[in-house]
Amino acid sequence: MNLPSGTVTFLFTDIEGSTQLWERYPQAMVSSLTRHHTLLGQVIEAHQGYVFQIVGDSICAAFHTASDGVEAAKDYLSRSEFIRLLQRIFQMTFLHYEPRPSHRIIYLIG
Repeated sequence: MNLPSGTVTFLFTDIEGSTQLWERYPQAMVSSLTRHHTLLGQVIEAHQGYVFQIVGDSICAAFHTASDGVEAAKDYLSRSEFIRLLQRIFQMTFLHYEPRPSHRIIYLIG
């Protein structure tokens, strides 16, 4: 992989409210987070990005151009697959689970 250099664009993601989700639904979070990391990694790579750090549910990536970073974030958000997967797992595992506005993915691009 050709690592970004010079002027680089960074993408930082975080799942807001994930600490509470981990405390309440640890088994469901393991499979959901695995899928999230896999899918987001694929999207980042497809947009010529490079994941340089993963901490918990947060992913840090670098891109050669700002447009690549923005397009990667848009691509992932447009799929909303992680959110649907998370909701489906929780609804199957915990019938009383209802998604809250605080269970969202935050992206910082700069």
